[in-house]
Amino acid sequence: MSVVMERIAVSSFFSEGVLRKAPLFAVYHVNEFCSADFADMKIREAKKSTKGKLRVIFAPAEKFFQGSCGACLCKAFSSADEVLFVLPECKEASSPIEEELCRLYASCREEQFKGLAGKLRFLIARNISEAVKHCFLESSEGDAVLVFSEGENSLLTNFSTDFISRKCDVAKELKSFSFFKTGGRSFSGGKTFVVGSGSNLWISDLTTDIEFIKSKGYPSVLGSSLHIPWMAGIPGTLGGWVKMNAGAFGHSISEVVKRVKVDGGWLNKNECGFSYRTSSIKGVIEDIEFDEGKIKSLQGEKRIQDYLSRRKKFPARTCGSVFRNPEGELSAGSLLEKAGAKTMSCGGASVWYEHANVVIAGEGANSSDIYVLIFMMRQMVKKRFNITLRPEIQFAGEQNSL
Repeated sequence: MSVVMERIAVSSFFSEGVLRKAPLFAVYHVNEFCSADFADMKIREAKKSTKGKLRVIFAPAEKFFQGSCGACLCKAFSSADEVLFVLPECKEASSPIEEELCRLYASCREEQFKGLAGKLRFLIARNISEAVKHCFLESSEGDAVLVFSEGENSLLTNFSTDFISRKCDVAKELKSFSFFKTGGRSFSGGKTFVVGSGSNLWISDLTTDIEFIKSKGYPSVLGSSLHIPWMAGIPGTLGGWVKMNAGAFGHSISEVVKRVKVDGGWLNKNECGFSYRTSSIKGVIEDIEFDEGKIKSLQGEKRIQDYLSRRKKFPARTCGSVFRNPEGELSAGSLLEKAGAKTMSCGGASVWYEHANVVIAGEGANSSDIYVLIFMMRQMVKKRFNITLRPEIQFAGEQNSL
């Protein structure tokens, strides 16, 4: 076993003026297999010397998982207040580290639902930047962070916190921005993220400096106001519909779009890059011009009722279809059902028993549960059919997502 411990002084790790108080970081470079007993010992030692909260950033090498036991590692983490599982930067669907980390997270959450992990929080970080940002923004005097990371070229060795800013001391809760009703907090100060109704939006559990704001003006009007028959029953705003090219029953909203105003300039329909459940639109949608004549020719109460009768009524705390339909005869839902996804769950999140392409955030669910469940669903289809499903759900913030 090769383990090197390095204590990073706050002055060399922390950009003065970003936060008033910064936690002390202790970093262990774990190059080979590290036993649960070793992790338990180091976490207990750190907790004894910590006056405040102890957060553990867990980003091990692949060798770490050889012979590892989920229940044993969950017990090893029990002395901490939070454990952040950091997913690898490489987003290959077959990444063994990502799969093992998701498996370990699910195992820890299972132990927690049995009442064996107390109030310890298990969270998923999509990259090291997201994890460290959370630790800094949530830090109070006396807090500490213990990091288990891979190799001498540690994720943290040359990491800079210059990008972290915190312009206010009152955090905004983000749960209301998503239909899942899950998510962390924002202190604002970073980039802005404009949200419509949040009907297909996943938000991380981790604290961020991204400022979430609701869309305004015509794009914030509910899409149902158009009374397009094949869009009946689909939640979301006009802006959200257009940006994602929402649709159903073989149709898409782009069929009735003439042009879109984005960041002060108008884009004609052919400049929007519309394709199946996506577009190339970047920036904030400020206005939309629809083909009113075409919409009027489609309308009719009987047609709307016909489409509504063909649509399943989704339960609460769901964002609808998780994955886009791939090319071929089988839909994403059919592939997932054949792969056995309907029996899947993680923490408080589960696949809806009526449709294998829908995830429900149940009691006690958090965003990390949902993320890991979606990852495992995709892996099941990949292993069974060698098809990589693409998410229809949007992941807010970091680019390193499914």
